[in-house]
Amino acid sequence: MYNEVIGTIYFLQNIIAVLIIVLLIVTGLTTGKYVRIVSTSILLVILVLHYYIISMVSGIENITIYPFVIVEGKNGYYTVTIDFGQVIVVSLAWFWRREIYEKISVVKNKIKVMIEILRGLIS
Repeated sequence: MYNEVIGTIYFLQNIIAVLIIVLLIVTGLTTGKYVRIVSTSILLVILVLHYYIISMVSGIENITIYPFVIVEGKNGYYTVTIDFGQVIVVSLAWFWRREIYEKISVVKNKIKVMIEILRGLIS
């Protein structure tokens, strides 16, 4: 069981490494509006694989996830690593910050209108 899990983890880590190389090539060689879409797609696949690996490792070791940090422990020894999944989420929020801001502004304006309507009904 242990060797199967480790073998699967190494395989998935190799896939992540290839995806990171593809991401670097795509962002380095291309420009335009599709770069963010392709980069986002690749980053989302990496994100899913990253947390799938963490779930597999949690069956073997004690895993604790903190903001931007993962603590792995076994037999009294601990390793602290950066949680790249959270870094990816922050990166995606940065990539799409304008669109996120626009959506939040629309919702905020709709809430303001609803509040004004409610104030008119109450008065």
